[in-house]
Order: sequence, then C-alpha cells, then structure tokens
Amino acid sequence: MKNKEIMEEMVKEAIKEKVAEILGNWKELKNFVGKSIKEILEALVNELMLDKRKIFNQQNGDVGNGFYLRGLQTALGKLNLEVPRTESTTLNPHFFHRPTKEPMRPMTNYLLL
Repeated sequence: MKNKEIMEEMVKEAIKEKVAEILGNWKELKNFVGKSIKEILEALVNELMLDKRKIFNQQNGDVGNGFYLRGLQTALGKLNLEVPRTESTTLNPHFFHRPTKEPMRPMTNYLLL
C-alpha cells in the first residue's frame, strides 16, 4: 500500500471509531433524558393531584386520608402515581379513564386535571 492509501484507511477507521463512540454515548444520553423526563412527569402529576385534593378539602370541609398507588402507562413508560384519598371518598382526581367498551378516545379526555 502506498502512504496515501494507508492514511485514508487510518482516517476511515478513526471516523468509524468516533461515530461508534458518539452513537454509544447518544443512546446513554437518550436513556438518561427519557428517565429524567419520566421522573419529572411522575412528580408533577403527583403534585397536581395533591393540590387538587387540598382545594377539594377546603371547598368541602373534608380531610385527607392517605394515598393509593396506581400505575399509568405512557409513551415514556409506566408512571407510579400516588392518588390522594379523602375521608368522604368523593374526591375524583379525574386523571384516570374508567374502562369502558367504547372505542378509545383522545388522551385529552383522559387527563382532566
């Protein structure tokens, strides 16, 4: 091989290695960001439901009575939510769709906070 050909091979190999390195890090970064967004969304939804219970309690003279766990499947994965309860049990966070035999509606109908 001539020096030029050797140099071209070395450059090609270096480019392949760099692309593999970048793509490997990209996948790790993508997983990290996705996990972080999921955790933020989970915390936000839990906080919104807790705020809704606080307002409900003030308007209805009710008190909080703990939480129950509920999973919500999203494009980011399953969210583990703590749904607040009240003493009167009439609080409905309007967050979960009640299963029906109707065809699926747009997600905006399910997420009514």
